[in-house]
Amino acid sequence: MNLQLEHITRKFHANRQTIYALQDFNLSLNLTHGIYAFVGPNGSGKTTLFKILCGLLLPAEGEIKLDSQKLKTSWIKNNISLLISGDRNLYQRNTVMENAVYYGVLKGLHPDEIKENVHRYSKLLDCDTILNRWVEGLSSGERKKAGLLMGLSVRSKIMLVDEPTWGLDIDTVLALQETFEIIKDETELGIFISSHDTLFLSKLASEYVFLKNGACSGTVTHPLNADELISFYKKAGENNDSILV
Repeated sequence: MNLQLEHITRKFHANRQTIYALQDFNLSLNLTHGIYAFVGPNGSGKTTLFKILCGLLLPAEGEIKLDSQKLKTSWIKNNISLLISGDRNLYQRNTVMENAVYYGVLKGLHPDEIKENVHRYSKLLDCDTILNRWVEGLSSGERKKAGLLMGLSVRSKIMLVDEPTWGLDIDTVLALQETFEIIKDETELGIFISSHDTLFLSKLASEYVFLKNGACSGTVTHPLNADELISFYKKAGENNDSILV
């Protein structure tokens, strides 16, 4: 499955100026199950890109294609899920199960199917004890698992995860790494992660996409350790053309 982003541009206007969140962004990824890291400084367009991929935003210019065919809205709805940073995906005064069912219904699934999926994946993530608890009473790590559980339960092909380690302590980050490893090993899901946490990404990702000033500044198609990731990040930031390694 080949995902192609061609000349994607997203802009807005402020103080009589045109500001580009993404400008002529081009990328081609051969998708299999696994983890793809999207790396770039604040303001480089990572979150905007994820919102466009899941249909929350529309590009001003450009196209997204899957196997050379223009990506349809119906395919996006059925196959791509987004987990935004923090716990803003979750309703605090509802249980984890209620949140998952609500999200699944929005995706067009029947409640019975969603509940079956929730019980299946909650065992995989070792979080079945939190299903009937309100989100506001969960720890940060439990909330992350609840969000991931929602994405898994709608059986997406691609899960977009924006800044998953934001606001987490070291122990919770380590536990989250283990959770992603389980998802990578036990599902056929393609996981896109945006993060500044180089150590976290280097433990998980098999491919990297670097962003700078709203454009793709480079790609690496093999795993990297933390030092290598920082080196390639700097190298990509110095390039005007996309690199492929």
